[in-house]
Amino acid sequence: MQFFHSFGNMKAADMDAKITSPKNFTIAVLKILELINTWGVSENPSMVSYPYLYIDTTKLKRAFIIKSNQMVSFAFPFAIYTKMNTVGIDELFINLKDKKLNDVIISHAMSLAQTLDLNNSTYAAQAKSIDLTDVDKLTATRVFETVLALEPSYIRYDYDTKGCKGKIHPLHHFDVNYSNDYTYKVGLYGELEECKLKELLSEDSDCWYVRPFSIISKVEDVIRRKMVKK
Repeated sequence: MQFFHSFGNMKAADMDAKITSPKNFTIAVLKILELINTWGVSENPSMVSYPYLYIDTTKLKRAFIIKSNQMVSFAFPFAIYTKMNTVGIDELFINLKDKKLNDVIISHAMSLAQTLDLNNSTYAAQAKSIDLTDVDKLTATRVFETVLALEPSYIRYDYDTKGCKGKIHPLHHFDVNYSNDYTYKVGLYGELEECKLKELLSEDSDCWYVRPFSIISKVEDVIRRKMVKK
């Protein structure tokens, strides 16, 4: 399923924080689950406005947070689907494997994420206090552990007019990985469209190649952008 929804704005949706650690990555993914449950429906893709959420649960298995000057994408291991209820109205559901996630489960998982403190303790030590005889808390623990152990596959495209600093910090670039200790940039010759980011992340599309700057590549980029505008 493909899911689309406008945030309204990132601050109002409580999605404004930058992802820099496993803890706030986990919180960001769980916050998306909360929002999907609150919204209850997917918007028409042609009607969404910046900033908005796009999720592909079938092929890419990724979430995308799209802003006017930035695109963030990371792994999303949950299934989203709709099913007609007894009165003929489509209801939206979120599953982790065979487990349907409700507000209570997501809230318990969020509590685990918010109290996580890997700087002063281990998760194993903190997990001892979880009541696993409670079915919802058991499912919430599985949800939390799934996200915490997930390969984040984090990539961010930035059109950064404020931080631009030549080839050290190009105007258009990818930030790969979220940790400040391990992130790195890949410069781009020009603006990146959303469809191109999806193409890069798809196994079914041709591989991209990294190439050094040349005047020929710059001319090719100008020609490409002119053709897109037509």
